[in-house]
Amino acid sequence: MQRNLGMKKQGAKPWRGNLIGAVPLKSESTTSQTTSITSHTFRELFPRARPFYLAEGGANIVYKFTTQNEHAPSITTNGGGQQRDNRKLLRLRKQIKSATSYADTVNNFDSYIKPMFDNHELVDQELVRLPKGFIAYCNKQLRVDEARNLRPKERYGVYLSTKEPFGLMITDMTPVTGSGGCLWEFKPKWLLQSPSAPPDAKRCRTCALREMKNFNARNAGNSEKQSFCPLDLVSDNFEDVLRATRFIRGGHGRKRVAAFLHRNSTLLRLQECQRQMNAVGLPGLQANFRERAISMTLRDCTMFVKVPLDELQPLEARLGDLDFKSGIGGKLQYWRETESRLIEDGWYSATHPDQKSSECSLQGSRADFPTFAERET
Repeated sequence: MQRNLGMKKQGAKPWRGNLIGAVPLKSESTTSQTTSITSHTFRELFPRARPFYLAEGGANIVYKFTTQNEHAPSITTNGGGQQRDNRKLLRLRKQIKSATSYADTVNNFDSYIKPMFDNHELVDQELVRLPKGFIAYCNKQLRVDEARNLRPKERYGVYLSTKEPFGLMITDMTPVTGSGGCLWEFKPKWLLQSPSAPPDAKRCRTCALREMKNFNARNAGNSEKQSFCPLDLVSDNFEDVLRATRFIRGGHGRKRVAAFLHRNSTLLRLQECQRQMNAVGLPGLQANFRERAISMTLRDCTMFVKVPLDELQPLEARLGDLDFKSGIGGKLQYWRETESRLIEDGWYSATHPDQKSSECSLQGSRADFPTFAERET
């Protein structure tokens, strides 16, 4: 698949400086960037490519696909005899109010996100032109899946944009079928405290927000959500990282994953990028549009960790879901109201009457985890 569709660029130099000085932050619109990208010639997705639904979020749907001449995973061997996984997935954009064109998505990614990291740390993405009728076919299949209860019910009624001419080819981090490997994925979220949190806060921003949402869920009769404290992911203490992995969706090899994540260079770089791009909280509302967008994007990405069955094989981690969080569609007002509630209602300071013991590392001592048997490979 990669040999036909690949347009991978040469590795970018690692970013070590201040983004504001390295990349100019100008207009609040990304529209002007589209002109440069639409003048290029792009490869077209194979006309007879067959898409297979894999997963979806609020703004995109991800597909596996095969072609007439290619049914097996694209695994090649490099000069050193090691296998290299070149498989790709196809991501398609939904028709929603806050959507950004894929041309702008790629421009923003290449201009502002990619310079911060090494290529091997990111889920790569490249534009591919879609053949005529491809989106109509996918939308038809989505409706069929709904009729058969094969699509998540909370996603019903929202379909792919028929006005988007491109799809995105992205790195496939799923394990090869039959390999015995597994995929762990999680959102690192805020690896630093919010700049508008009280100095004596007993909750980090992510834990404070989760506890407020759980309070609202209980009042509405809905189930609560439990998760790790992001500060544990970048802790010097291995036991903190291991504690965090108990909340992460994955498979075998929990201790291997924890050891891999402990002082992991990609996580630490993400934390440093968040420190550099800190236009968040109440002060961030007054910041430059693009600076704020980058800051929020770095706090809502996903880390994918591929874990092979063979303990002698290395683990692989990449960051994805790095589309700009622009603040349009009412998001800016939501961020303002959310941060104000976290401060004024006592969620940061742990003084809200409904708050109990927390998973947040800022509260000090925490309850011990119950032990459970798990396969360690």
